Amino acid sequence: MATYDLVGTPFPKHDPLFIQDRPFQNKLSKLESYIEMKWDISEIMRYVKQIELSNDPELIHSIDKFHIPFAHEAMTITAILGYAKLFKSAYCRTVLEAKEVFKSAPNPFHQFVMDLRDKFLAHQEWNANKHWLHYHKGINGNPPKLNPAGYTVRTPVFMNLDIDSFKKLITTVEKHIEDKILLLCQDIESGLTPEQIEYLNSDLPKTENPFHKKPPYSSRSK
Repeated sequence: MATYDLVGTPFPKHDPLFIQDRPFQNKLSKLESYIEMKWDISEIMRYVKQIELSNDPELIHSIDKFHIPFAHEAMTITAILGYAKLFKSAYCRTVLEAKEVFKSAPNPFHQFVMDLRDKFLAHQEWNANKHWLHYHKGINGNPPKLNPAGYTVRTPVFMNLDIDSFKKLITTVEKHIEDKILLLCQDIESGLTPEQIEYLNSDLPKTENPFHKKPPYSSRSK
């Protein structure tokens, strides 16, 4: 789905006045990453608030109760994966550093959420499927029969996540991202040369084309 920016003028970062300015390009790239993170963390908060709404007793009576656990689980997993992605290193992507976000001391609940992602969702280390393969004893000397469809225990994620603590965590991270955006904007603005300022304030046609975007699923390495 195409996205169009209808507010302001897209920054002409590919213009000759900017394209060779590597320090400027690095700062602008970081700023774009943090703006993307700001949208991500806002979306995560919307998922969490939706989980809260679906716990409303009056609302529950109006919904098919059979589907509520599935909706809770889907939204909770989506929120956890989205949150963890902000801290996971990836090629050509700016990521958050927990030591920088939580300046006062390590945040235990942050680590709990990251462990949920790493040990439960990504690798199922915490999942209670320790005896997923069952067997029936053989009769009259026959070999036992394996039953791969035997009973298993699944551990719901949403039942093990404290929503209030998660909201506080998200709010802290969102504030950090907003501060980074503000500081980067101020740094970029103060570092513009007189020629760049004059060009940006002029009515000259700009090189940057807001609709010339890479395909959303293309590799970041290209």
